[in-house]
Amino acid sequence: MRYHFWGFIVNEAGEPIENANVTVKLAGTDTLACLYLDEYSSYNTCNTSTVQTSPQLQTLDNGYYEFWIADSTEPHGYRYDQKFKIEWERVGVAYGMVDNINILPTTAPTFPANLTSCTSAGPSGSNISTEMNKLVSDALVCQWNSHWREITEIGENPHGLDFVNVNETDDIRNKIISNALGWKWDHHVDSTVQSYNVSAGPPHGIEEVDLNSVDILRNKVVSNKDMHELYVNMLRSWEGLLTPSMFVYTQSEGWYTDVVHNLDAYYPHVTCYNNSTHEIEKMATIRYMDKNKIRIIVDTEDPFDISPQGFWVKISG
Repeated sequence: MRYHFWGFIVNEAGEPIENANVTVKLAGTDTLACLYLDEYSSYNTCNTSTVQTSPQLQTLDNGYYEFWIADSTEPHGYRYDQKFKIEWERVGVAYGMVDNINILPTTAPTFPANLTSCTSAGPSGSNISTEMNKLVSDALVCQWNSHWREITEIGENPHGLDFVNVNETDDIRNKIISNALGWKWDHHVDSTVQSYNVSAGPPHGIEEVDLNSVDILRNKVVSNKDMHELYVNMLRSWEGLLTPSMFVYTQSEGWYTDVVHNLDAYYPHVTCYNNSTHEIEKMATIRYMDKNKIRIIVDTEDPFDISPQGFWVKISG
């Protein structure tokens, strides 16, 4: 892989310096660096048959220069920790230098495993790479790759792992679970409980729900108290027929009647049925008065106009 580096050479006034000589060296030395002049071609300044000379680059009319540095996967590439020095000069105009420049990534590259080395590393595998330039070395990957294909004969215990024997109750940790735990599972999986000895108690201490109890013991999926309250609240309701004669009129409210339900509930659910049409009647307003009383207001000149036979009302807490 190649890494792009570029810059502009300018004078103190910020004006570009054209045709300035640019030389790239290894950091802290006078050794010329090997440069690629584009991203893809094979040409490198170190490809020449003679020793390369400096400068390797010249700036354009806008002072611009660029080059590419390869990592160790390419010819004339460098390790990730190699740093560089850049010098520039336009004789009689300007000279400058910056040393210890990081162009390559500052962390070691991570390469994919090379499984081809598993079969081309000699009979003993002694030539397989052990370099930690990936999550694991090629040597370890080759061992894994060959190991998963192995067939284990009956009676062999790879890595000391044994089969579970559900007829034994030892707790030796030489398998995924011990024989003791396997024995419990094997005996427990098919068991069903229709009845149990009262003196022994219910299996695992889990008891049936008793709707008549309010104890809070967590010895079942829910406590008796939870089920008791759910059951009682579900059954709590008030139901009655409101005849038109029960409605009174005031200037501020219009036609209304108060219903005392005694459910001791905040904002209960109220459903009103028209006893003449047998359909749900949408009242003008249903107002919460207190925990035991609501007010039902009808939007009409006379309640008889809506339902001569009155309204069936159901209130649930």
